[in-house]
Amino acid sequence: MGERAVHENNVAVWFLAGGVASSDLSEVTEAELSAAVEFTELTSDGLGINPTNNNASIAMLRSGKIGQKPGTRQKDINLRFARNTPDGDGDEAWDLFEYGLEGDIIVHRFGLEPSTGAPLEVYRGTSHDPTPIASAQDTYQQFEVPFPLDDWNDKATLVTE
Repeated sequence: MGERAVHENNVAVWFLAGGVASSDLSEVTEAELSAAVEFTELTSDGLGINPTNNNASIAMLRSGKIGQKPGTRQKDINLRFARNTPDGDGDEAWDLFEYGLEGDIIVHRFGLEPSTGAPLEVYRGTSHDPTPIASAQDTYQQFEVPFPLDDWNDKATLVTE
């Protein structure tokens, strides 16, 4: 069995407006990753990927069993960020996201600097507006960006040009 990967200080997340060129989202080029905005102000629980898996079923008259097969599936992402400054200067994610912004969220879970051949996840969708959320006492101000998805590829790869 291999070594387990820790979550903290090991997950990098980027946003590429307009998305990657690969139609099946299976490849991200080094140039695309360089052009993407890296999110350094995500909170430790700030990458919420929410899957929904449904089954298709049919009951048959001559059987007491209901057969099922994998059916539809969907995912959405909820991003949670910390605000950077009281005047909002330097809040890259706050300034970037607006209702209807289309693009890809790119995730690398095994170190902060992926190299060629590294496994990536690519999530294509459209953002909502950033929304301030209630913060507890003695915590930073935070906001969330709901990001419903059109498509995704959990097994993409970083490639050279």
